[in-house]
Amino acid sequence: MELNLNDDKRNVNGRLEVTDNMKENLLTATKWIKFLNIIGSVGTGFYAFAGFGFFFYGIMSDDHNAGASIQGLVFLAVAAIYYPMLKRTFTFIKQARSACKFDDNEEFAGMFDSLKFVVRYCGILTVIVLVLLAITLTALILSEFFRAIALT
Repeated sequence: MELNLNDDKRNVNGRLEVTDNMKENLLTATKWIKFLNIIGSVGTGFYAFAGFGFFFYGIMSDDHNAGASIQGLVFLAVAAIYYPMLKRTFTFIKQARSACKFDDNEEFAGMFDSLKFVVRYCGILTVIVLVLLAITLTALILSEFFRAIALT
């Protein structure tokens, strides 16, 4: 029998059960997710700090180093782009712990919404980075190709 996810009828024979073992595994996973999220938050903080440092160095230096200012803005943009994922991951952890501790279905549903957001956000960022890498690699290959033609 195939389960139709669009069917709102509650006459499904097997309902999903969350066992104590599943809760323990989820709570163990949230500990590791929290650790990784803290590392990501510290890294993002360093990125933002470095971004401000480069930006103000570029503005205040005697030669008005525009390259450092642009690099600082790029660092700040990367930190700003990464922040929503970190914030939502902390929300996921809080909801997972609350759902397991108090058997709260609303927190359980919210946990999966947060997980969906984080995974989608991470996926979109991955696609963007891969496209940028492909464009960079293509530009590098073409520039070397045209340089070789110009030298002959």
